[in-house]
Amino acid sequence: MKRKTVIWIAIIAVVVIIIIAGVGGGSDSNGTETDGTMNSEKNWVELISVSGSGDKKSVEFEYSGGKAKLHYNFQADDSGAFAVYVVKEGSDVMTEGGFPEVMLDGAEEGDSNLSHLQKGTYYLNVMSANGKWTISVEELK
Repeated sequence: MKRKTVIWIAIIAVVVIIIIAGVGGGSDSNGTETDGTMNSEKNWVELISVSGSGDKKSVEFEYSGGKAKLHYNFQADDSGAFAVYVVKEGSDVMTEGGFPEVMLDGAEEGDSNLSHLQKGTYYLNVMSANGKWTISVEELK
């Protein structure tokens, strides 16, 4: 009997935690986010947008250290390849190396979380073959 009681208490505790987590903030249907307090609505602000085909380095952009995402759309045939690096000002992926934020071997559209970056100045280094691409970086402000 005691074991069933402990299991039920654990299940109830998990449900309560899920409910509390769901109440504290989130996102509404038009892309704005809240942190659970009055008048704290935030919007996604575009920091940079680039498009093209082939390899390209973007102009630099300022990231203030908040929640951020990279949105990409790569249109290609089966032989398309695509990689995006978010590079700190003064660094060069070609000489220093680095890890791509996104790496694809075919057409795809999606988002990548950039909140692991530190506040600073960055640029995008895009490497692409056999396709067209569009990239934007947005920060929640």
